[in-house]
Amino acid sequence: MKKGVVIFLVFVLLIGLVAVRYFQNTLFYDPLLEFFNSEYVASQLPKLEFGKLVSSLLFRYALNTLLSLGVIWLVFRSKEVLRLSISVYIAFLILFGGIFTFLLLQYQPGQYLPLFYVRRLLIQPILLLLLIPAFYFYRKK
Repeated sequence: MKKGVVIFLVFVLLIGLVAVRYFQNTLFYDPLLEFFNSEYVASQLPKLEFGKLVSSLLFRYALNTLLSLGVIWLVFRSKEVLRLSISVYIAFLILFGGIFTFLLLQYQPGQYLPLFYVRRLLIQPILLLLLIPAFYFYRKK
């Protein structure tokens, strides 16, 4: 594939990641968005539909993952890199998804920071920002 086409496709996938963030209020069920934008320091969590929240979070994670894996594939074009990335994304989901679920079920008013940050790790494409430089420097060796 020509370099210009690769750059264009990476740009389109990155626009997709931005679109997921931009349309988050209409695409996903997440009452925690409003909760964390309000005076939540001593507040109770809003009424949540637990199954709907978790499935929405999984859907958002899957969208971000697919778009991110597309970027990684276009940048490195290596099956080994793609396989390792998929493994990292699955392990990340299992670890932080479990922590998120535990924190959500055990939430105490005033104990908002762990829930906030674990949720943020799951809904943002942070792994993409970590994996690209990691694979780049690994390839340089």
